[in-house]
Amino acid sequence: MEKVISKKLRTSRNKKKYWRKGPQLADVEQFMHDEHVDKSEGGVLRERADDALFTLDREPDDTTQKLTRKQLAALNKRKLLESIKAVKEEETEDIKPSKSELKKTFPKKSKRLARLAKKQSQKILTSTSKKPYDLWADGNIVGDGGEEPTDEMIAQMRDYCLQTTKRRKPKEPSTLKHITSLLPKVEVAGPGASYNPPVAMYESYINGIVDEEIKAEKVESKLEKALKLAPGQTYVSKVSVDEAYFCYDLSDSVVFIQSEKMAEESAGLFDNEKQSTKAEDDSANRSDEAENAKKSTMRRRTRKERRVEALEKQKKLIDEEYKSVKSAEQAVFAVKKINKEISEELTQVNEKAKLRRKQKWTKKLLGTQQLGRGKFKPEEQPFLMTDELTGSLRELKPQGNILMDRLKSLQKRNMLPVPGEEGRVKSKLKKKLKIKETERRSHKEVTLGSRVI
Repeated sequence: MEKVISKKLRTSRNKKKYWRKGPQLADVEQFMHDEHVDKSEGGVLRERADDALFTLDREPDDTTQKLTRKQLAALNKRKLLESIKAVKEEETEDIKPSKSELKKTFPKKSKRLARLAKKQSQKILTSTSKKPYDLWADGNIVGDGGEEPTDEMIAQMRDYCLQTTKRRKPKEPSTLKHITSLLPKVEVAGPGASYNPPVAMYESYINGIVDEEIKAEKVESKLEKALKLAPGQTYVSKVSVDEAYFCYDLSDSVVFIQSEKMAEESAGLFDNEKQSTKAEDDSANRSDEAENAKKSTMRRRTRKERRVEALEKQKKLIDEEYKSVKSAEQAVFAVKKINKEISEELTQVNEKAKLRRKQKWTKKLLGTQQLGRGKFKPEEQPFLMTDELTGSLRELKPQGNILMDRLKSLQKRNMLPVPGEEGRVKSKLKKKLKIKETERRSHKEVTLGSRVI
C-alpha cells in the first residue's frame, strides 16, 4: 500500500489554538541565519545604499552600432583612394622631375609677384591678429575707422535694431501721463449720513452742515448791508431824470428848461463857490505878505561866518570818508562772519523757494482751478432730519442725484469747465459791413431852383 502523505495542518493565527502553539523555532532560526549572512556580505540589505547593491553599465555596446549603406560606401572609397596613392608614391620615388615642372614649382621673381606676395602676407597677418570678440557685448562696438563709438552711433544702432526687430514702441504723448488732480474720484459721505447712524456721529455731521449754512448767511447779510442805501436815499431811475429835464423841438432848435425841483436843490451852490474863491484869494495874499516880512527881517551873514560854515562842512565830509574807510577795513576781519551770514541767507532763500514750489503744486493738484467762466460751487451734502430717520432702507427718502454728483466731481478734479451765467448772451460777429453813403460836390450844387446850363 502506498503511504498517504498528509499535509501539515496550519492553524489560523486568529484562533485560540494558535496562541497555545507558541512561536515557530524554525522561522526564528531562518531569520537569524539570514541576518548573519547579510552582515558577513557587507551589511543588512535594507540599510545598504543603492550604489552598493547595483552597478550601472555605462560602456557602449559595439555590436549594436551598425553602419548605413552610404557610410559603408564612403569607407570603401576612402580605402581605395589610400591604396592608389600608396602605389603612385612608390612609382615616383625613382623618377627625377623635369625642368618645366621645376620652373612651375620655382617661378621667376618679378616685382608684380613680390607685390602680390606682400599683400597676401599682410592679409594673413591682419586676419591672424584680429581677436575673436562678442558681437553683442557693450564694449566691442567699433567704428568704420577703428575708433571708439560715440553716443550718436550707439543711438543709431539701437534705433536700427528696434526697427528691424519691430520692437519699437510708439511715442507717448505728453498728455498721456498728465495728472489733473490728486483728489479722490468718489467722495463717500460720513457715517452721520447713514439711514441708521449713531447719535454722536449724526450730531457732529448735522452740526458741520449747520455751521456752513451760518457762514453763507453771514456773507449774504454782509453784502446786503454794503449795498443798502441810507434812510431817505433812492436809486436814480429813468422817471426821475425825465422829471428833472424835458425838451421839445421848435424850428430846428432844442430848448432845455430846468424844473422847479432841480432849482430848489441847487439853490445856494453858486454863492458858496464865490465865497470859497474869495477866502482862497485872501489866504494867498496873507502868505505873500508873511514871506516878504521874513525876507526883510533876515540878516546878511558876514564873511567870517561863511568861512566857518564852509570849514565845518569840509570837516564833516572828511569825517564821513574816514568812517567809511574804517568800516571797510573792519569788514576785512569779519569776512568769515559775512560769508556765514550770506550762506545762511542763501539757504533760507532756497528753502523758501522750495516751499513756494511745493505750495504751488499742492494748490494745483489738491485744489480746483477756474477752467470756465463760472465759479465752482460744491454740492450740498445730503442729510436727513430726525423725523426721516426710519432705520430701514425700504422707508428711506431718496436724496441727491448721481449724475449731478459725478458732474461736480469732474469739475472739482479739473476735468470739466464750470459754465458761466445762463443769462449771458454771446456777442455775435457782424457778417455784413455797413455801406458808407457820401454825397458828391456836383450833386450838392444842384438845388431846388438851379438850372442845367
